[in-house]
Amino acid sequence: MYGEHSMYLTSVVGGGSTGLALAATTGISAMAAVLMAVTVLFTLMLVVRIVRRGARLRR
Repeated sequence: MYGEHSMYLTSVVGGGSTGLALAATTGISAMAAVLMAVTVLFTLMLVVRIVRRGARLRR
Protein backbone atom coordinates (compact mmCIF):
# COMPACT_ATOMS: atom_id res chain seq x y z
CA MET A 1 0.00 0.00 0.00
CA TYR A 2 2.68 2.50 1.00
CA GLY A 3 4.78 1.50 -2.01
CA GLU A 4 2.07 2.79 -4.32
CA HIS A 5 1.97 6.17 -2.58
CA SER A 6 5.73 6.63 -2.76
CA MET A 7 5.67 5.65 -6.43
CA TYR A 8 3.02 8.28 -7.20
CA LEU A 9 4.85 10.94 -5.20
CA THR A 10 8.14 10.24 -6.99
CA SER A 11 6.41 10.46 -10.37
CA VAL A 12 4.89 13.82 -9.37
CA VAL A 13 8.23 15.21 -8.24
CA GLY A 14 10.00 13.84 -11.32
CA GLY A 15 7.33 15.13 -13.69
CA GLY A 16 7.30 18.54 -12.03
CA SER A 17 11.06 19.01 -12.20
CA THR A 18 11.13 17.78 -15.80
CA GLY A 19 8.41 20.27 -16.68
CA LEU A 20 10.32 23.10 -15.03
CA ALA A 21 13.53 22.14 -16.82
CA LEU A 22 11.71 22.07 -20.16
CA ALA A 23 10.13 25.43 -19.41
CA ALA A 24 13.51 26.94 -18.57
CA THR A 25 15.12 25.69 -21.79
CA THR A 26 12.25 26.44 -24.17
CA GLY A 27 10.88 29.57 -22.53
CA ILE A 28 7.28 28.35 -22.52
CA SER A 29 7.04 28.71 -18.76
CA ALA A 30 3.35 29.67 -18.61
CA MET A 31 2.15 26.64 -20.55
CA ALA A 32 4.48 24.33 -18.63
CA ALA A 33 3.25 25.76 -15.33
CA VAL A 34 -0.37 25.15 -16.29
CA LEU A 35 0.39 21.60 -17.41
CA MET A 36 2.32 20.92 -14.23
CA ALA A 37 -0.49 22.29 -12.06
CA VAL A 38 -3.04 20.08 -13.82
CA THR A 39 -0.79 17.03 -13.47
CA VAL A 40 -0.19 17.63 -9.76
CA LEU A 41 -3.90 18.22 -9.14
CA PHE A 42 -4.86 15.02 -10.99
CA THR A 43 -2.25 13.00 -9.10
CA LEU A 44 -3.40 14.39 -5.75
CA MET A 45 -6.99 13.40 -6.55
CA LEU A 46 -5.78 9.92 -7.49
CA VAL A 47 -3.82 9.55 -4.25
CA VAL A 48 -6.82 10.73 -2.18
CA ARG A 49 -9.05 8.20 -3.94
CA ILE A 50 -6.57 5.38 -3.25
CA VAL A 51 -6.28 6.38 0.41
CA ARG A 52 -10.06 6.47 0.83
CA ARG A 53 -10.43 3.08 -0.84
CA GLY A 54 -7.74 1.63 1.44
CA ALA A 55 -9.42 3.09 4.52
CA ARG A 56 -12.74 1.62 3.44
CA LEU A 57 -11.20 -1.83 2.91
CA ARG A 58 -9.60 -1.83 6.35
CA ARG A 59 -12.92 -1.36 8.18
